[in-house]
Amino acid sequence: MEVKANINVDAAQRVSVSQSKPRRSPPGADSASFSQVAELDQALRATPTVRPTEVVRAKELVSDLKYPPASTIKSIASLLALKLQPDAES
Repeated sequence: MEVKANINVDAAQRVSVSQSKPRRSPPGADSASFSQVAELDQALRATPTVRPTEVVRAKELVSDLKYPPASTIKSIASLLALKLQPDAES
Protein backbone atom coordinates (compact mmCIF):
# COMPACT_ATOMS: atom_id res chain seq x y z
CA MET A 1 0.00 0.00 0.00
CA GLU A 2 1.32 3.41 -0.91
CA VAL A 3 0.57 6.47 1.24
CA LYS A 4 0.95 9.90 -0.33
CA ALA A 5 1.45 12.90 1.90
CA ASN A 6 -0.91 15.80 1.39
CA ILE A 7 1.34 18.79 0.91
CA ASN A 8 -1.55 21.27 0.85
CA VAL A 9 -2.65 20.73 4.45
CA ASP A 10 -1.98 24.31 5.56
CA ALA A 11 -3.35 25.93 2.42
CA ALA A 12 -6.86 26.99 3.39
CA GLN A 13 -9.17 28.82 1.06
CA ARG A 14 -10.01 32.34 2.11
CA VAL A 15 -13.65 33.13 2.73
CA SER A 16 -14.83 36.49 1.54
CA VAL A 17 -17.03 38.27 4.05
CA SER A 18 -19.74 40.52 2.73
CA GLN A 19 -19.58 44.03 4.14
CA SER A 20 -23.35 44.53 4.13
CA LYS A 21 -24.95 47.10 6.39
CA PRO A 22 -26.94 45.80 9.35
CA ARG A 23 -30.69 46.25 9.10
CA ARG A 24 -32.17 48.92 11.28
CA SER A 25 -35.23 48.10 13.35
CA PRO A 26 -38.07 50.55 13.63
CA PRO A 27 -38.07 52.51 16.89
CA GLY A 28 -39.49 50.48 19.77
CA ALA A 29 -39.25 47.16 17.90
CA ASP A 30 -36.55 45.80 20.19
CA SER A 31 -38.58 46.14 23.38
CA ALA A 32 -40.79 43.24 24.46
CA SER A 33 -44.35 43.73 25.59
CA PHE A 34 -45.37 41.80 28.68
CA SER A 35 -48.76 43.38 29.19
CA GLN A 36 -50.56 40.07 28.80
CA VAL A 37 -48.40 38.19 31.29
CA ALA A 38 -50.58 39.14 34.24
CA GLU A 39 -53.71 38.03 32.40
CA LEU A 40 -52.14 34.71 31.43
CA ASP A 41 -50.88 34.15 34.95
CA GLN A 42 -54.35 34.82 36.35
CA ALA A 43 -55.93 32.42 33.82
CA LEU A 44 -53.40 29.75 34.76
CA ARG A 45 -54.12 30.17 38.44
CA ALA A 46 -57.88 29.92 37.74
CA THR A 47 -57.44 26.63 35.88
CA PRO A 48 -58.15 23.68 38.17
CA THR A 49 -55.34 21.17 38.62
CA VAL A 50 -57.84 18.32 38.38
CA ARG A 51 -60.71 18.39 35.90
CA PRO A 52 -63.48 16.23 37.39
CA THR A 53 -65.20 15.67 34.04
CA GLU A 54 -61.99 14.29 32.53
CA VAL A 55 -61.42 12.06 35.57
CA VAL A 56 -64.92 10.59 35.12
CA ARG A 57 -64.29 10.06 31.41
CA ALA A 58 -60.95 8.35 32.09
CA LYS A 59 -62.53 6.02 34.66
CA GLU A 60 -65.23 5.08 32.14
CA LEU A 61 -62.64 4.32 29.46
CA VAL A 62 -60.52 2.22 31.83
CA SER A 63 -63.52 0.16 32.88
CA ASP A 64 -64.57 -0.47 29.24
CA LEU A 65 -63.11 -3.81 28.09
CA LYS A 66 -63.50 -2.77 24.44
CA TYR A 67 -61.32 0.32 24.83
CA PRO A 68 -59.13 0.90 22.95
CA PRO A 69 -60.65 -0.84 19.93
CA ALA A 70 -58.78 -3.83 18.52
CA SER A 71 -58.18 -1.92 15.28
CA THR A 72 -56.36 0.81 17.21
CA ILE A 73 -54.19 -1.74 19.00
CA LYS A 74 -53.34 -3.44 15.69
CA SER A 75 -52.45 -0.09 14.11
CA ILE A 76 -50.15 0.81 16.98
CA ALA A 77 -48.57 -2.66 16.89
CA SER A 78 -47.93 -2.28 13.15
CA LEU A 79 -46.29 1.11 13.65
CA LEU A 80 -44.11 -0.26 16.43
CA ALA A 81 -43.13 -3.24 14.28
CA LEU A 82 -42.00 -0.87 11.53
CA LYS A 83 -39.69 0.89 13.97
CA LEU A 84 -38.06 -2.29 15.33
CA GLN A 85 -34.37 -2.52 14.66
CA PRO A 86 -32.95 -5.97 13.93
CA ASP A 87 -30.74 -7.13 16.76
CA ALA A 88 -27.14 -6.93 15.57
CA GLU A 89 -25.84 -9.42 18.15
CA SER A 90 -28.10 -12.39 17.40
